[in-house]
Amino acid sequence: MRPLLVTLTLLAAVLAAAGVAALVVERRLATLAPGGVEIAALHYNPFSGRLALQGVRGRDAAGRELFHAEHVIARLNPLRLLLRPLALNEVRVTEPRLTLRAEPGFDLAELAAGLGAAPAAATSLPVRIEDLVIAGGRIVVEGGGEGGTPLLVRDLDLRLSRLTTAVDQRDVAFAVEMAVYGTAVHVTGQPRGAGYAIRVRARGLDVAGLVRDFPVAALAGLQRGRGEIDAELLLAGGRLLASGYARVADVLMTLPVPGRPRLRAATLAAVVDNFDLTSGAGRITRLDLAAPSLSLPTATAAVTLASLVAPLQSRPDLLLRRVTVTGGTLALEGAGGVRLERVRLTAHAPERRGDGAWIVSAQAGVGADAEVALDGVLTRDLRGLEADARMQRVALAPWRALMGAPVEWDARVSFHGRLQAAVREGEAAVTLAGQAVLADVGAAGRDGFRADRIALGIRRLQWPTTAAVVDRVVMTQLGIDRIVPYETPAGGGVPLGGLLAEIEDAARTTP
Repeated sequence: MRPLLVTLTLLAAVLAAAGVAALVVERRLATLAPGGVEIAALHYNPFSGRLALQGVRGRDAAGRELFHAEHVIARLNPLRLLLRPLALNEVRVTEPRLTLRAEPGFDLAELAAGLGAAPAAATSLPVRIEDLVIAGGRIVVEGGGEGGTPLLVRDLDLRLSRLTTAVDQRDVAFAVEMAVYGTAVHVTGQPRGAGYAIRVRARGLDVAGLVRDFPVAALAGLQRGRGEIDAELLLAGGRLLASGYARVADVLMTLPVPGRPRLRAATLAAVVDNFDLTSGAGRITRLDLAAPSLSLPTATAAVTLASLVAPLQSRPDLLLRRVTVTGGTLALEGAGGVRLERVRLTAHAPERRGDGAWIVSAQAGVGADAEVALDGVLTRDLRGLEADARMQRVALAPWRALMGAPVEWDARVSFHGRLQAAVREGEAAVTLAGQAVLADVGAAGRDGFRADRIALGIRRLQWPTTAAVVDRVVMTQLGIDRIVPYETPAGGGVPLGGLLAEIEDAARTTP
């Protein structure tokens, strides 16, 4: 009889200990949320250390639901029940939902400040977690989306090999692998100096979906794109500094400029160094665009292109070191239309240049056998250009139509010389000087002027005034014999406008 009583006594003691342990666990977990934690069912086995929770709900200070999970499984050493922090191992959380509420004016600056304070805040929590696995999680930010709609992250699967909330903030580090936005995202975090460094790596990321949920001004119009990223985010002093590499493929983007044109590109890639995501200031080491395609109405093309480069003119705190464009297409839509194909552009600002000017090289094809090219220096504010210019067999008529001038003359123009361009008070002025050849020249009308070839030595050609002075003119197979009187300008040469007028008059009066 006595052994039975001893056994029953021991069993009662064990059950009482298990009940006390469960009560201690429940009370310790209840302090994890400002408004307390509700647990529908709690089972703890002090022999195996297995802890099972069902229907877990955490509330904020106002009593609103902050966290919900259907099932939580963990292991807890009974010898550590009375120690702080409470140490949980092998934690498995099924279908959790975290609900956050964004205040009006929520932006990246506020997010950076909050994330920067998170590691310090976490040190006061009475829990230490080793090996956390979350399956089917969701994060809801109420009022965080466009127009105040909820911002939702679905199907979040992640694993934290270590999540620690020990008293020493230097021990707050984590590693996460989560399935989100169509791919696996690897995130690690650790303290660095007075800040906190987070490294993000991912491939095949649905960048358009990410931007819809977490708006970034520079990518606000992105409608399609799959990307890869390997970057480090440094949270320090309320700033969110990014350094690393990002690349987006199969891009479809509405540009934030007048007319909202659509840009398509095979890839868009950027390398940044201490770029401040909160203010847009910092250093973009490289920006690459492959096979871009853009169509613009001719009447507004200049305004649209000027709007795209305006941030570089008005932001001295934004430094862009190198830009490359390959295989591009730019279509100017209008009467006749002009299409620049096979566009290539490289522009870089050498570190050794104190004025910040760009070294620029650009080429483009116009039709099957025509091309244009520029090599020169572009001022830091993008308002002045001096370059060596080359043209090969470019048709003149479409460009005259685009500028609103009557198409009275047509020719294939080849040119090699110097080009100077300047923008003052919103108006552009271009000056050319060099050698030009006009082939297959013709004027409109049945009796119009024709010439196989006209070679010009251009002393000065200005646009938009179209005033031109030439050093010499050689015409081949003209069929007209006439002496053309003219008054020599102060700078010498022959006024091209008067010469062409005489040629037209000769063509009309000569059989």
